[in-house]
Amino acid sequence: MDSTELLRRIRNELMGKLESPSQEWKTRKQWGEQWDIGGTQAGRFIAAALSAGLMERRTFRVQCEGRACYPKPYYRIKETDGSGTSKVPMKEFEKPE
Repeated sequence: MDSTELLRRIRNELMGKLESPSQEWKTRKQWGEQWDIGGTQAGRFIAAALSAGLMERRTFRVQCEGRACYPKPYYRIKETDGSGTSKVPMKEFEKPE
């Protein structure tokens, strides 16, 4: 097998593993747009929320521009099953005043 064939097979394998996150999962940029703040500030809020256990992070392999697909972090509000930790109401993550 030559290197071109190997590269083709690797790309095909990666493209077969693409995931589509549900609407509750958003990128840092999407959270920033929802909150009407910049990406850097959104990243700081998300980092604080992750540390406090208010949000969770998951990496999805998504289609990007061209033939590429990359692992990309997505975040969502963390919900619990009532085992002592309260659910975070959505209003806590609305646009800051």
